Amino acid sequence: VERVVKELKITPYSGMFLYGIRLLTSYSDETIESKKQIYKSFGWSDYHVSELIRRSPLSFKPSEENIQNKLDFFTKTMGYKPEYLITRSAFFSLSLEKRMLPRYRVLQVLKERGLLPIDYKLYVALLKSERGFLEILIKPYKDDEPGLLELYQNSKGCSYVDSLSK
Repeated sequence: VERVVKELKITPYSGMFLYGIRLLTSYSDETIESKKQIYKSFGWSDYHVSELIRRSPLSFKPSEENIQNKLDFFTKTMGYKPEYLITRSAFFSLSLEKRMLPRYRVLQVLKERGLLPIDYKLYVALLKSERGFLEILIKPYKDDEPGLLELYQNSKGCSYVDSLSK
């Protein structure tokens, strides 16, 4: 308990306190340090890494490879900076292959075709439920972009998505 306060800077009154305990009891110090180094290899400072842990200890739950792949996508493809990612720590709990990339691809197609009336942010698309995403970003564009649903299906293979195409 004391380590969570001292090392992770998470107070006992924080909703993240129990997750901090879980982080420290589930992973060795070496594993946590190794994951910290991955963030630092993408230009994160000690402050950025500490702040991410404080806000979302579960950001350290994915494997090292998974964290590296997500950071690669966030920084190289999306151009996101640590300050942005720290405030959107939910990114680290979502699947890159099953959620982020398929939705990113859909947004890219809609933006390239000029079909989105607003600058729709990936973060907003990622937080939508499956149904909400399909209702807002797939169904309205089925006529203008007939391959959109298929692109999404091929990107993730979801039985719920299959049922919408009928």
